[in-house]
Amino acid sequence: MPRENQHITDVIIRGYKYQLWDLVDREPHSLGTDNGESGTLWVKKNGGGPFAEQKDDPWIPWLDISGNRNCWEIHIKDGNSIKYKHVNYDISKHTSVYISLNNDPVYEVMGRDFDWCYNKSRSIIYHLEELMNTFDVNLKNSTKEKGRKIYYKGLPAIIEQVYVTGTINIKPDYSDMDKDTWWNEILEPWYDDYTHENWEVMKEDNGIVVDILSNDIHWTRNDRSVKLNKIKRTVNEKRTS
Repeated sequence: MPRENQHITDVIIRGYKYQLWDLVDREPHSLGTDNGESGTLWVKKNGGGPFAEQKDDPWIPWLDISGNRNCWEIHIKDGNSIKYKHVNYDISKHTSVYISLNNDPVYEVMGRDFDWCYNKSRSIIYHLEELMNTFDVNLKNSTKEKGRKIYYKGLPAIIEQVYVTGTINIKPDYSDMDKDTWWNEILEPWYDDYTHENWEVMKEDNGIVVDILSNDIHWTRNDRSVKLNKIKRTVNEKRTS
């Protein structure tokens, strides 16, 4: 089947978002072919930003080795929080870090120490990149992740929504098991009373909100992932028995 023109992703140029296309019906540009690339990648001008005054060809050649497809932004905000503790008010420092990818928020880090939050955010970006490259998770248009079939703690689940805070809402997949069986399986024997209360709420809501970088998520449904997770569950059960 012949290739077709395809919108690959969005890129950021001087703070403005543009579409990056793979144009197979256009002669490859020499910028790409001279540098060992296909020469079929082009940026589509949309009439704004740095190209607002240019009325010529609407396509600009793109070179992967010199451009960033993923443009990360870290916004750090320091402040103070307050809560009533015993008989006095307790004021404490607070740091919030908002991580954006190509101008869209994708994750939040909260803490009390500036350096810790900053270093944590750098680590988060590394793992988010890994998530996109290894499992093809679409963080640039997270709405496309809705309906994706995954495993959560070895149990079949479906992504319902991806939040800008870096969490996702997943719901059980009852295709191969009934509701009670699924929720009884997810209730690990080493859970404490607080977690059990949350479990009852989650079961009633028929959904779980977890961190997108949780190690309990298996992004591809394959036998190896399930087998490894079942082994992990068995080992933990023996430790707590």
